[in-house]
Amino acid sequence: MPAILEHTRQVVFLDAGWMTIITQNDYVVKTFEGKVVKPQVHHIAWDKVTAEKGEYRHFMQKEIHEQVRSITDTIGGRIDFETGSVILNDLNLTPEAAKKIEKIVIVACGTAAHAGMVGKYMIEALSRIPVEVDIASEFRYRDPIINDKTVVIAISQSGETADTLAAMEEARTKGAVLWSIVNVIGSQAMRVADGCITMQSGPEIGVASTKAFTAPLVDLYLLAMKLGELRGVLDSKRLKVLANDLAHLPDLVGRTLDREPEVEVIARQLRETSHCLYLGRGIKFLRQKISGTKKC
Repeated sequence: MPAILEHTRQVVFLDAGWMTIITQNDYVVKTFEGKVVKPQVHHIAWDKVTAEKGEYRHFMQKEIHEQVRSITDTIGGRIDFETGSVILNDLNLTPEAAKKIEKIVIVACGTAAHAGMVGKYMIEALSRIPVEVDIASEFRYRDPIINDKTVVIAISQSGETADTLAAMEEARTKGAVLWSIVNVIGSQAMRVADGCITMQSGPEIGVASTKAFTAPLVDLYLLAMKLGELRGVLDSKRLKVLANDLAHLPDLVGRTLDREPEVEVIARQLRETSHCLYLGRGIKFLRQKISGTKKC
């Protein structure tokens, strides 16, 4: 997506079984059987500036620092700070539907799967719904036990990860409710899901995921709060406390990033080491596990 922003912000996404014939001045979309279709044209909110390095040394540094804005935008408009109530309109979630959920299964690959592992702790703690996390590429091969009382959440920055889409299709055939957490508006994972939460991260160009890891963590936390609210697990007092904590998150992230010079000194000390030992328990165990993966 970032590669075309200089030329256009109007995009057509092709569904499975579609093809396109592109000429100098026009395009035609057809099914493989030759039937002409009129796909929706999506407007991409990203602009050319967001896909440039600007003052930063490289895209990874830029995207690390963009986490403050990414988290702010992901939270923005989704919490009523007066009541602590979470607003996730695109899920069409009612108290009845929330209470019907017996299990949640998160499917994702790579860094998105790591976000899902952390999300498991959040959702179980705040909503008391059991959560499983599957690597999307393995999901369909274990014949998962799911039904219409199961919600399958697919996490994908691009919304086009092939294994994640295949896992969604498997879940659909078994009757599960499908939700997705994506960054790219109009992507296939967004289109085929019954409901979606967007990351609001802007384009991610660096190979090592940064803001597209922390943004879905916020999405999953908001979802956990919403489910806890609708299922009667969280009262208004607790919701206000959680909402207040989230309101302070962008500032805390910003203050952490202000310490980059200190981190750089430590990084230079560590880069010559052959082994690092990370320790943690509970949700902190996952954080150290992810940190170890990133260092490798």
